[in-house]
Amino acid sequence: MSNHDHINTLNNRASETIKLMEQNIYDTTNRGKMLEDLNDNAKLLGENAAVFKKDSSKLKCRIIRNNLKLFFVLIFIGTVVLASIICGIVYRICNGLDLSKCKHHNTTQM
Repeated sequence: MSNHDHINTLNNRASETIKLMEQNIYDTTNRGKMLEDLNDNAKLLGENAAVFKKDSSKLKCRIIRNNLKLFFVLIFIGTVVLASIICGIVYRICNGLDLSKCKHHNTTQM
């Protein structure tokens, strides 16, 4: 092998090494950028999770409050219906709402 061939071989190896090093630098730079993007996305996800937790707590309180309102409305309606039924029974038994006209049943029999 001549000196010229030996120099060409060394130049080719040096060129390949330079290309490989350039590719490694490029890959490392891209990996660093991807890690930065991943870190940014993780921070954003954490912030969104905190907002979601706060909003879901507010929604939970609103639902509980609405359920309590509905519960008390249903209790009120049930009380009105029950009072209406009792008044209807008294009205039939007493021929009106005047309790002095109520029929008294003699509970003692002789």
